[in-house]
Amino acid sequence: MKKLLSIILCITTVIASLSFSVSANANVNKSVQSGEVAFDCGYAQVGTALNVTVDGNTGGKYVYRWYIDNVLIEHNASSYTVLDCDMQSMITVKVFDLNGNEIGSTSMFVSNLPVVYIETENGAPIVSKETYINANLKIQGNSEFSSEKVLYDGEAEIRGRGNSTWNTEKKPYKIKLGSKADLLGMGKNKHWVLLSNPFDTSLLRNHLSYNLAADMGLDYQKSEWVEVILNGYPVGNYQLCEHIRVDETRVDITDWESLAEDAAKAIYNENKSAMTKDERDELIDIMSEDMSWTTSDKVSFKGVTYTVSDFIDIPDINGGYLTEIVRKVEEYTFTTVS
Repeated sequence: MKKLLSIILCITTVIASLSFSVSANANVNKSVQSGEVAFDCGYAQVGTALNVTVDGNTGGKYVYRWYIDNVLIEHNASSYTVLDCDMQSMITVKVFDLNGNEIGSTSMFVSNLPVVYIETENGAPIVSKETYINANLKIQGNSEFSSEKVLYDGEAEIRGRGNSTWNTEKKPYKIKLGSKADLLGMGKNKHWVLLSNPFDTSLLRNHLSYNLAADMGLDYQKSEWVEVILNGYPVGNYQLCEHIRVDETRVDITDWESLAEDAAKAIYNENKSAMTKDERDELIDIMSEDMSWTTSDKVSFKGVTYTVSDFIDIPDINGGYLTEIVRKVEEYTFTTVS
């Protein structure tokens, strides 16, 4: 009888132990699924510790593995103090629970400059100057730019740009943000460019010429030097610039294309029963390409002639024009943008 009780007790103990083990693993799995690993600071500085947080909390019983440029180093604490030799390097930490399950990881590029991280959708390469691809863009600040008001973390679209520079290994890019943002204090806008300056080893010419124009009281293109990380790989120093375009924060003249869109939408809103949204978009394209309505005050569409001033105020055509010089072999031509 005592032997039978002993066997029953052993079985009960094992079952209880297994129940505890399953319960504990369930909690671990839950933390693995929901754990968010991050650093507790916006940018890295030499001599300052990078502290790791999991779900916003520091500490906890975890295993930490640190990497410098993907090379594992002998350091397993929850914080790492940045060294001089870490400049221009990517610091990565991976966090594991005590069972060896990876909870998550986070990385930060060490630079005195702001850092622009670009992650294209599915890691797609940027191969076209005409077609945008979806991306996420994040700007990491520095000692000069630390306010969230001048940084960005959100949706964007990106494509190539440039002429001869597009044929170089270090390519320039055109960026369109998901919403207007005041990047590094240069004014709110959706449209920005990343100049690669591949033919200027000093990286100074464009930046100095822009600043010289500013010092002379002329209109100029604002820009800031940044480091760019594209799909996890550092691709070098770039010049983040305003995109030259008609806008109140850029070239402040009448934006006739935007006015054409406003006029077409106003005509549509007054004629919804007779016009579809597809037809509205067609009218926008027509009025954006054929600007004769700016002087005639008339636009004809689908057999109907509209008086444009009945829907919007048409300003006098006495402002400026934005032109673009295009080099084709030995010929120089220009295109009127607006």
